[in-house]
Amino acid sequence: MNPSRYFDHAATSFPKHAAVVDAMVAHLRERAGNPGRGSYPLAAAAAGEIVQARLIAASLFDADAERVLLLPSATHALNLAITGTLKPGDRVVTTSIEHNALARPLARAADQGVTVDVIEAQSDGRVDPDHFRRARGARLVAVTAGSNVLGARLDLKAIRAAIGPEPLLCVDAAQTAGVLPLRLGDAAIDLLAIPGHKSLGGPSGTGLLCCSARVELEPLIEGGTGGNSEPRRTPPLFPDGFEAGTPNGPGIAGLLAALELVDDRGLPERFAERMALWQELVEGLRSITGLIIRSCTDPEIALPLVSFEHPASTPGELAWRLGEAGFAVRAGLHCAPGAHRAAGTIDRGLVRASLGPAHTREDIEAFVNAVRQVVS
Repeated sequence: MNPSRYFDHAATSFPKHAAVVDAMVAHLRERAGNPGRGSYPLAAAAAGEIVQARLIAASLFDADAERVLLLPSATHALNLAITGTLKPGDRVVTTSIEHNALARPLARAADQGVTVDVIEAQSDGRVDPDHFRRARGARLVAVTAGSNVLGARLDLKAIRAAIGPEPLLCVDAAQTAGVLPLRLGDAAIDLLAIPGHKSLGGPSGTGLLCCSARVELEPLIEGGTGGNSEPRRTPPLFPDGFEAGTPNGPGIAGLLAALELVDDRGLPERFAERMALWQELVEGLRSITGLIIRSCTDPEIALPLVSFEHPASTPGELAWRLGEAGFAVRAGLHCAPGAHRAAGTIDRGLVRASLGPAHTREDIEAFVNAVRQVVS
């Protein structure tokens, strides 16, 4: 796949940096012991990578390293955050545009006696922070930092101001971690769920849950943790009590390498560069007769993605034809049916094009020309 024609970075980053690939291979060849299950050098080397990954993630996201959980995905992290903090009778406030990684655990919680209060988003994904005032007294507020379909970013600081200090704040950072600086202290975030494979640039099968000091969790998975083996149930101790089972050693090695490449201070400048290209993409697509952009086009709150449709073909057909032309985009409901209900596209979905750090003006022009050709 030609990286310049890969427009699906909201799904996963591509290509992975050579350092990530090399770290995973080196782990499998040289450090593939079982961490926490032995004191010999091979196991110690594997454990060392886990410690380093925790430390770097803690620095990036302003967390206590002991409270950085290394998990199989952001989906796993959100399931743990929801099931580990809520009990029947609790109230949680969320939005109507959440990805299923958050919406479905909340639906299960509702089936188990938790009250789920949903704030409706506008058609382009905007959510008024003032609406969160009704969350005062709730146990938890659980929201995305930015919609994976509509691209609108939520104002997390304003949401925290609206809800007050008491509710726990859980944030799905799938579309923002590694794109913009994001730290627990910025909005008094309590639970920050992060995929390793998206804008952090790590491998699939990795994720993080960063927890504030006041978070108490119940384990999602029961099993061996390498210590505390005598109790009948897994002790809810950070971090091992929430990482039962043999960890994904090569994945964590790749994630460590990716985290070492993240320059948190340089993110705003690179985001501005990407958004300048996003603006050219928006303008180019708008110039195509009949094409409708459904995602947020306000550069002050948008993410570098565009979701669109054209009456000449279904989103699936359009994505397939773009694939035939060599471009990678995603069509459908994007695992976020609520966002499509807000946009009025639940019956058909949309085509989503999302930008990566290496795209150029020439890439944008080539993509717009390809869209123009396939709908003509």
